[in-house]
Amino acid sequence: MFRSILILLLFLLLVSCTAVGEAEPSGNMTDDMQNVAVIWPGANESVDAQPVLQWEAFPEAAQYQVIIVNGDTNETVFTQKTTEMVMPVTPPLPGGVRYTWTVQAQDANGEVIGEVHTFFRVKALLETVEPANLATTSATPTLAWKPFDNAVTYQVVLLDDDAYPPVVVSDEESKETSFAVTTPLESGSYSWTVWAKDANGTVIAEANNQFMVEK
Repeated sequence: MFRSILILLLFLLLVSCTAVGEAEPSGNMTDDMQNVAVIWPGANESVDAQPVLQWEAFPEAAQYQVIIVNGDTNETVFTQKTTEMVMPVTPPLPGGVRYTWTVQAQDANGEVIGEVHTFFRVKALLETVEPANLATTSATPTLAWKPFDNAVTYQVVLLDDDAYPPVVVSDEESKETSFAVTTPLESGSYSWTVWAKDANGTVIAEANNQFMVEK
């Protein structure tokens, strides 16, 4: 009796090992064949309303189908084919939305031979308070903007536009909705950007403005 049970167990173990050994190569090959490598944007990256999507060439692909879906409504908002590995998105996508995008590599017969699914977020518009865009200010202006929902911190970057290339005058992060310039600025043209970030550090909104300092 014991010998019969032992033989049965050995037989089941042999069958199990054989099945695993046969399944493994097939699964690995499928993964390799289906992955299209994304160059930009990376997963969950915050982008402008008209991003330029990029990916690596896929072996034997004759064309690529690009599909973008609104993550809030599940509506397909963009679909287009190309023979290039780059796709400018137009018209502009609404901001404050997370989008899923797919690239399908297709052969000469239109059959899908590889694909990738990933996502990005289009930054919402952050509304500024002062100074007004292109306004003339004192040498120590206070930059202010309206609070943004779900924003935990704000990163403020101030650039001297008259320098070539433009010079970063300050780059600060704050929980406040204003930034006071304490070191007097030279006369000239300046631009400033504010990024609103959520608890994960993801940029969810952006503001871009310019001002002039009087001579």
